[in-house]
Amino acid sequence: MTTEIDTITLATDKLLKCPKFRAWLKMEMRRLGISDREAPCAVQSAMEQADRKEITLQYAPVRFEIPLVDDVWVNPRYLREFYASRGCRHPEKDRLIALLVQLIHAGIYRL
Repeated sequence: MTTEIDTITLATDKLLKCPKFRAWLKMEMRRLGISDREAPCAVQSAMEQADRKEITLQYAPVRFEIPLVDDVWVNPRYLREFYASRGCRHPEKDRLIALLVQLIHAGIYRL
């Protein structure tokens, strides 16, 4: 399957702090059924898939350098913390969660 998408813009800190966006993001992650253990691997695999398909990931106007998820996702139970949180305490992790949902919705990555 080929995709016509060539650039995906990552969620900004402002968007990640928006209560409606966070509620939607939590709902989507629950709907996808990704566990704490699966989440870091799913995020890393989704970013690698986007890279293989030559999709540019950008944050604001600059290219987003794909990190090693293990360097960002230190707490293996972060997804539980994400679901329980009322606000955005770790934007770098929440941005990766939002990116995973974006890549799934765009048909770039499949679970």
